[in-house]
Amino acid sequence: MKKSQTLNMTFPNVIPVKTGIQGYPTGFPPSRERQKTAVFRYSPPAPRIRRAGIFDIRYFPKRGFSLVETLFYVALLALSLLVVMQTLLVLTRSYAAFRAAGRIERDAALSLERMVREVRGANNIADAGSVFGVHPGRLRLNTTTAAGAARTVEFSVSGGALLLEEAEDGTAAGALTSSTTTVSNLVFRKITTTRSQGVKIEMTLSSGSGAAARSERFYATAVLRNSY
Repeated sequence: MKKSQTLNMTFPNVIPVKTGIQGYPTGFPPSRERQKTAVFRYSPPAPRIRRAGIFDIRYFPKRGFSLVETLFYVALLALSLLVVMQTLLVLTRSYAAFRAAGRIERDAALSLERMVREVRGANNIADAGSVFGVHPGRLRLNTTTAAGAARTVEFSVSGGALLLEEAEDGTAAGALTSSTTTVSNLVFRKITTTRSQGVKIEMTLSSGSGAAARSERFYATAVLRNSY
C-alpha cells in the first residue's frame, strides 16, 4: 500500500502541502524526493449545522421581572378576578331569583286552588263577615260538610300569610302560604247577578330580598254552584 493511501486512511482530514514549489498542490508530487519533503497540515472538520426542531429545549439565562412587568401582571390578575367575581355574583342572583319565582308559583297554585274549590262548593257568601274591594280582604263562606252539617270557611291575611279558618268557633286550619312567601295584596270582589253569585280574587305574592326579590299578581274567578 502506498504511503499516501496509508496517511489518508489514518488521518482523513490531513491535506498534503508541498514546500518550495510555486502554487498550492492538489496531491503528492510524483517525485519520491519531493514526496519525502512534503509537510502535512491538519485541517479540523467543519462543524455540522443542525436545524432546531420544534421539540428542542432551549435554556435561557435566568432573569427577574422588571417593575413594569410586575405591575402589568398584577393588573391582569386583578381584572381576571373581577370578571370571575362578577360572573359568580350574577349566577347567584339568578339562582336566588329563580328559587323565589318557584316559591311564588307553588304557593299561588295551592292557595288559589283551595279558595276556588271552597267558593264553588259554598251555599252562599256571608256578607256580614266578609270584606270586599280593599286590602286586606276577608271572605267568609257558608257551606256544609259531606255529612250535611253546617260549616263556615273564612279566608284572611295575617302577618303576610294567607290563613284558612273553619267551623263556627274560628278554629284555624293553618296557613296556605309558606313562611318564605308574603301576601302583599289580597282583594275579594263579589259578583252578583240575577242567576248566580261569584267571587273574583286578586292576590299578589312576594318572595326573596334585594336584587333577587320577585313579586307576581294572580287572578281567579269562581261561581257558587248552589246559586244557579
